[in-house]
Amino acid sequence: MQVPLKALTKTLERSQSIIVLCPDAPENGGSIAAGLALSQMLQAMDKTVLLCIPSDGGVMKFLDTSSIIKTSIVAEGDFVITLKTKNATVDHVRYVVKPDHVDLLITPGSGSFSAEDIQLEQGPGHTDTIITLGTESLRDLGDTFLNYPELFTQTPIINIDTSTENEYYGAINWVDIQAASVCEMVAEFMHEAEFMTQEVATMLMAGIIYDTNNMSHGAKPQTLEVVGRLIDAGGMHTKVIDMLDKNKSRETVQLWGALFANLQMSQTYKFAWTQVKRMDFEAIGATEKDFAGVMDNTVRHLQGADCAVLVYETGSGASAMIRSNKKSVPLRRIFTDPSWEIMPTKHGINVTSNNSISVFLEALQEAWKVYAQGQYGISGDTPMDLMKLEKVTNNNIKKSAQHKTSQRNKPLAPPENIPFDAPELR
Repeated sequence: MQVPLKALTKTLERSQSIIVLCPDAPENGGSIAAGLALSQMLQAMDKTVLLCIPSDGGVMKFLDTSSIIKTSIVAEGDFVITLKTKNATVDHVRYVVKPDHVDLLITPGSGSFSAEDIQLEQGPGHTDTIITLGTESLRDLGDTFLNYPELFTQTPIINIDTSTENEYYGAINWVDIQAASVCEMVAEFMHEAEFMTQEVATMLMAGIIYDTNNMSHGAKPQTLEVVGRLIDAGGMHTKVIDMLDKNKSRETVQLWGALFANLQMSQTYKFAWTQVKRMDFEAIGATEKDFAGVMDNTVRHLQGADCAVLVYETGSGASAMIRSNKKSVPLRRIFTDPSWEIMPTKHGINVTSNNSISVFLEALQEAWKVYAQGQYGISGDTPMDLMKLEKVTNNNIKKSAQHKTSQRNKPLAPPENIPFDAPELR
């Protein structure tokens, strides 16, 4: 991995105030871990660091031992008064400007507020550098980019990513499509810069394990080498796996069940899909946001499927999360329709349609068939075969064992057809 060490080091050394940003998406656990680790390094360099992650840490919250994560950035010169609404709702807000002060009057709709609910924050001074992690486009930063566009036009950006869809918007663009995780890239940078602590090693290891599904997806020899160095530096591999498992909520586990109950795959077309009706995920107590992490850590890693689609009902139609385990698959060019709303994500695209879930799924299948027929040389009249994944049960295991036993007890017989020209016996 070619690390732009000189460019990165020079930029960071002359920067005093640095903002580290991750995409506004719940599936970006690896980017969050990389942000936490990089912030630790920058703080050790006596830099002023603001780590902004809209999801408040998500699955990596257990790593944020110093609570450095902020869910939004504050513009230069702004003074923010935050009122927590955990114990009360807000009915009305107004303010009165006096000669020497301002009164804020907040009327609760229910419950009551106390002084403990107030949080004060002073906006930072001038920002010298912005670092984005796992961010294909600045639009992926959501409100952070939309609310402060001038910040991104006036501040140099270091863009660190692994995606083939990256838009190279930074002053420094370090995009390595061979890396399995942004954490792998950050770990290489720290190795070159000769910086590492046990806490940072654990953070980076957590990100790599999350992004590679515990080294089962996308991990390459250099990934294993990086993980080995992190273990040597004291990274707590067992703790990371335990904490990632514990952070799976009841809703997440039940969502897995709902997804796999309807999961189907076409071996010929290397295409997998599943669908969940609105009443099903509402009964679980899950929301649409809960789908992202489940999708990216299960269906995305299916063996034999170059593309996986989750379709679910919405109030006005249906939405789909489309993922591929191959970076070379051009999802944005495959799934195009003027009536669809398409949103790129870290691992694929999300598509919204006003059609019903069945009509929408059929359209997505047809779009993939057109691509697959050209890509894999499949005949145009070849139907999409179905391979329904069957849940493993004791009865299945017993039947399989009985079948193998019966096969072993059968006398050996020559095959009826020999699929090659056998040589003549002399």
